[in-house]
Amino acid sequence: MRFLPQGAPISALASGADIAVQSCHKTLGSLVGSAQLHVGRNSLVSSERIQHALNFLQTTSPNYLLLASLDTMRRWLWREGESLFAKAVEQAVRLESAVDAMPGLKVFRASADRRLADHGQDPLRLVINTSGSGWSGYEVERHLRAQFQVEDEMADWFNVVYVLSPHDDLAATERLLAGLHSVVSAPKSEAKTVQFTGGADGAHMLQPPIPQLAMAPRNAALAEQTVIDLSRATGRTCAEMVMFYPPGIPLLMPGEVVSKETLDVCRQLLAAGTNPYASDPTFETIRVVA
Repeated sequence: MRFLPQGAPISALASGADIAVQSCHKTLGSLVGSAQLHVGRNSLVSSERIQHALNFLQTTSPNYLLLASLDTMRRWLWREGESLFAKAVEQAVRLESAVDAMPGLKVFRASADRRLADHGQDPLRLVINTSGSGWSGYEVERHLRAQFQVEDEMADWFNVVYVLSPHDDLAATERLLAGLHSVVSAPKSEAKTVQFTGGADGAHMLQPPIPQLAMAPRNAALAEQTVIDLSRATGRTCAEMVMFYPPGIPLLMPGEVVSKETLDVCRQLLAAGTNPYASDPTFETIRVVA
């Protein structure tokens, strides 16, 4: 955010945050797995206290490749950051126009939604609504990944999100546009099989009730466990974390009681094509307390 042109959202520290963690590998160019912890100049938490806390966690043998990549990134941003990100935003605007011209696809813009009038929007996050094409976001995600070697950040039933950066080359942009053209060239008209809750506009995503806690999470995670078929899990105490991405928020944690409502939501998410994070990636079984 610090290097975006005027009018773009401002950074967390500039907004008054005391501490901010920044992943640097997606748009800033450092190696995967590298990040920075920023402490504001007027932070309520002193840098000494931060260092004291880090001393409990850090190793005496850090990965110097990651550290060197962060230093190289900082030098690059200091020298060219503002000009390169200005060009990236210009390219993003042109890309949005090209996508909007495709029938069945629509670029999300916060400024077009009255409910988001006071919200800023990162110009390098391209959010494409695919519902007009008949394709779900999950289907577009898999199609472009497999056929056009285009990796997205995330997808849901109605949208797919791409991260843009100054490092994107022309070939990558052309692959993205070619993949989206192939989507709108083969629209799907069949009704969606996934049932949604909260209204016909899909404004409310699936969210089961918060499960009952039967035992402390630590006790459940360390207890004797067994793996059972999902159809027999209702009423049992979960011994693992179960979540789907997106949004990556656990639907079940160790110690919580598995309910029919939660399993129904899990099945709908699985049918829609979202990715389960559990001990069984097919989610046919679940780990419970014995």
